Amino acid sequence: MSTLRFRRTRERGAIAWLGVAIAIAPIGASAATISGRIKMTPRPVPQQASVNPYAGSLGAMSECCGSAGAPLDDVRHVVVSIPELTSPKPPADPSRPQIRQVGQTFQPRVLGVAVGTTVDFPNLDPVFHNAFSYSKAKRFDLGKYGQGKSASVTFDKPGVVQIFCDIHANMSAWVYVVPTPFVVQPDAAGEFTLRDVPTGSYTLEFWHPERGTIKRTVRVTDAGGRVDVDF
Repeated sequence: MSTLRFRRTRERGAIAWLGVAIAIAPIGASAATISGRIKMTPRPVPQQASVNPYAGSLGAMSECCGSAGAPLDDVRHVVVSIPELTSPKPPADPSRPQIRQVGQTFQPRVLGVAVGTTVDFPNLDPVFHNAFSYSKAKRFDLGKYGQGKSASVTFDKPGVVQIFCDIHANMSAWVYVVPTPFVVQPDAAGEFTLRDVPTGSYTLEFWHPERGTIKRTVRVTDAGGRVDVDF
């Protein structure tokens, strides 16, 4: 909800009224916590190979390394958000998120962020890596860089951004960009917590790169709210 606050300003001897839209929370609104648990049916974990110390061209590492990173059925790859709630909240952690290039994988393979978030891509491997995307929500190419180097990308539009390495074709990751600061990912047990949520009714969105989107309605009271989901 928003209201208009008026102020007077004098410009070139004339008096003008400027309307400034200011977002405000409902009167008496308080903050609470949404918690829940996500359950996913596990699938076989692909066998991982050791790091090849030699950088190659596109596709050169696919036979060596197989499917990179944790399996996508890992519950930590689900992104939980409240897209309709765009009001600001204090950041839980001032540090910037990272997608690390390690063991010839992107870690984490799935990252949920709010619009405007800058993500670092440090290379921790003794080989050259690259990160690029042709996705509609963010198109970029960080070029090739070696161990100990890092590059960053600011994700300024909502949407799905799939990321690859043009040296190692087995490497892939997803950044899910949402128009809200209320975004989290569950822990290894599937437990998640959204903090500082104003009381009210909302639609929670659960997104996974392979299993799609599930939506659930939750009523948040002063005591909080809870949503459990089977994905």
